[in-house]
Amino acid sequence: MTLLPKTHIGGMSATIALATIPVHGEKEKAAEQKRCEKELCVVVTRIRVDVLEAGRLLNKLSCLHPHGTWMEYSTALYQRLGISRSTGQRYIEAYVVVKELGEHVVAAAEVADLNLQRKPVRQQLAAIKDQNPEASPKELVNLTNLALAQGRPENKCLPTAFPLSEVNVAISELRLSLGQLKPTSTEPQLPELIRNLKVLASEAMKLAQKWETL
Repeated sequence: MTLLPKTHIGGMSATIALATIPVHGEKEKAAEQKRCEKELCVVVTRIRVDVLEAGRLLNKLSCLHPHGTWMEYSTALYQRLGISRSTGQRYIEAYVVVKELGEHVVAAAEVADLNLQRKPVRQQLAAIKDQNPEASPKELVNLTNLALAQGRPENKCLPTAFPLSEVNVAISELRLSLGQLKPTSTEPQLPELIRNLKVLASEAMKLAQKWETL
C-alpha cells in the first residue's frame, strides 16, 4: 500500500492511502468490508468529516462490489451512515482527485501546508498540474499558492446584514452532530470543543440579557 503524507483538517490529520491491497476470496472480502464499514462509520460521524479518508474507504468498498452490486449495497450503506448518495459521491470524487495528483505532488502540498481537504485547493492544484505537465511537484505547489492568493480578495467587505438564518442552520447542524457523539468518545479535539461550546453558551446568555433590556 502506498501512503500519502498526512493532510490537515483544522487541528486533525489523516493518512491517505493511494492504493489498496486487492482482496481475494469471499471470506477475506467480508472481513475487509466489515473493517472498512466500521472505520467509515467513525469517519463520517466526526464533527468535521475527513473527506479524503471517507472517500478512500468508499472507493475501496466499491472495489469490493463489482458486477453491478455496488448500487444496491451502497444504498443500504448510505442509509446506515445517515448520508446521501451525492455526499458519498463527493467524498469519492475528492479522494480520486487527490489520488490522481500522485504521491510526490501531495507530499509537496503537505510541506507547503496546502489543505487538500478543501475542494477549491485540490481543484486548483489539479488544474495547475494539467496545465504544467513538465513542472516539478514543488513548482506545481508554488503555482497553486500563487493562483489561490490572486483569487483571494485583499479587503473583504463586511456584510450589510448579519445572516441570522445561516447561523441558525449552522447551529442546528452542530446540535445534530453533537447528538451523535458518545460519552466515551476519544476524539482528541473533544476537550477544546467543550471549552468553545461553554464560551459560546456564555456569550449567548449575555446576548439574551442585552436583548431583554431593549
